[in-house]
Amino acid sequence: MLLAAEDEERGPELYLRDLAARHGQRQLDIGARLYDLWLDSLLDTVRQCDPECSDEVLEAWERVMAVGVRYLLRHYRKPPPSSLWKPSSA
Repeated sequence: MLLAAEDEERGPELYLRDLAARHGQRQLDIGARLYDLWLDSLLDTVRQCDPECSDEVLEAWERVMAVGVRYLLRHYRKPPPSSLWKPSSA
């Protein structure tokens, strides 16, 4: 997500396209509520593990991760890209 956030216009498409398809409605079905829980858990972990944690640090984490989360949510209902690995139907 850090790489995607470096260029908010093109980064998410470059780095998160396949992840968005995998997390989307047609596969793992990870919706908005779960991203909220995940981000809250991540920020709690930063608070607990970073002795230099501050409001500024937490805001930076949230700002960077929000770029990726917004992209994943926008692509929740889109069909997977053709480059996405598909499990065999054995």
